[in-house]
Amino acid sequence: MLFKRKLRYLLLGVFEFCGLLGVLSVFILLTKVYAIISLIVITSFTCKVTHGTQVVLSLVVDMGLVVTH
Repeated sequence: MLFKRKLRYLLLGVFEFCGLLGVLSVFILLTKVYAIISLIVITSFTCKVTHGTQVVLSLVVDMGLVVTH
């Protein structure tokens, strides 16, 4: 009886830990997506100013994509 109770608490602990890890991984994924989208928006906005900044910012976005992946 005592063994079953300990096993149940252990399983609950494992499930809670996995749930926490799942939430953290989703949060990290969302921050990566948000960073990429904001970089693209900033790039497209400043590209309208001059063509020189477009080249520089596209390089920055490419480097940012490499870093996030």
